[in-house]
Amino acid sequence: VLEYLEGLDFAELLQKRGRFPVAEASDYVILARRAIVEAHGHGIVHRDLKLADLSRTRGSGGEPVVKVLDFG
Repeated sequence: VLEYLEGLDFAELLQKRGRFPVAEASDYVILARRAIVEAHGHGIVHRDLKLADLSRTRGSGGEPVVKVLDFG
């Protein structure tokens, strides 16, 4: 069973929207980094991270969240 995520992955977003403004891209990189650090803290390493493995969604309060997918 997988969590249902509403939103698009960053490969789809980049294709649909084109480049992100620097400030917005920086925010997403920080969110992705937090998720990866959390996984590493549990001894989990993603060995093939790409834009399609990063999904943009919203948290319960509506805040932007980046989920790291496909740990294989």
